[in-house]
Amino acid sequence: MGKIIEFTGMPATGKSTQVRLLTEELKRLGKTVTLFNEKEIKFEEVENSFYEFNRRTYLNLVERYKKWEKNSTDFLILDRGFYDRLVWPLSDFEMKYCSKNEKDELLQLAGKYKRPFIDHIFFMMILPEISLKRKIKPETSIDYYVMRKDYLEILYRFYKQLEKTTLPLNTIEIEGNFSIINIKNKIFNSIFS
Repeated sequence: MGKIIEFTGMPATGKSTQVRLLTEELKRLGKTVTLFNEKEIKFEEVENSFYEFNRRTYLNLVERYKKWEKNSTDFLILDRGFYDRLVWPLSDFEMKYCSKNEKDELLQLAGKYKRPFIDHIFFMMILPEISLKRKIKPETSIDYYVMRKDYLEILYRFYKQLEKTTLPLNTIEIEGNFSIINIKNKIFNSIFS
């Protein structure tokens, strides 16, 4: 069976950039890669429902993992994966983007499936105010709700809580303020050494 790599953490830390760089390098080395990106579910397609967006994203993630488990490629790379699914419902509820029942259902759903062992977890963090400065133009409609100071502060708090209580010991924290090259080198050294 191949290896699973998850990129988790705050918006605008460079997760998608690092996923792209890593995927290119693995393919250059002749490795096969399966990708998961939460942006595969379009917020507009779920009528701007945070509950439905999170539910479909999680089910899509589990489905992708199960397919990968059967037809394993060398690597499954998650651009926001299992650990993110524990944080976003809490933040959405605190912002009143979903009800308590919806939040509880999402957390139950996340607990329903046993999280697989993840070989490399890159926990990419950045302060909310820096995240805001970096994301100048919203890429998707959900960004209009997420890329706000109040939401990012709540999200940051829940990610820090996740770090203290849930993330496993093999997690590598990456400061999103470093250059793309420095971050890439840290990730590559972790995976290829």
